[in-house]
Amino acid sequence: MEDPEERVAGFLNIVPDYAKDEGTYDLIRRVKDVPGGVLDVLMVTMIDYFRNEHKKYLNLGMAPLSGIEKGKNLPEKTIKFAYENLKTFGHFKGLRFFKEKYATIWKNKYLVYSNDYDLLAAPIAISKVSKE
Repeated sequence: MEDPEERVAGFLNIVPDYAKDEGTYDLIRRVKDVPGGVLDVLMVTMIDYFRNEHKKYLNLGMAPLSGIEKGKNLPEKTIKFAYENLKTFGHFKGLRFFKEKYATIWKNKYLVYSNDYDLLAAPIAISKVSKE
């Protein structure tokens, strides 16, 4: 998407999805100084594109760290607290909020770890990866 001066205002990249009847994307970004509605226009345009491609589903990807309703142990409670209260992880809340506008079905995805305390490092690792 370009602004009136033909500068890039935002973009979304569609990637191959090997699930039957499903489309997906990898990145959606906008330039800092453009209205937030740019992302919504990109999403609606993508949805229309997939509809024309006869896709029944749109995979919005994950919303890391979200979805823990009640932590079962100390590491899960810590992650839930970090997600809900620490500014460092605020972008994950924003991501979930944005995707909730379009998502009608959420499926849980799980992280496998061998030690409860390994789970405590997950938010930091996910944050580092998502910023690169």
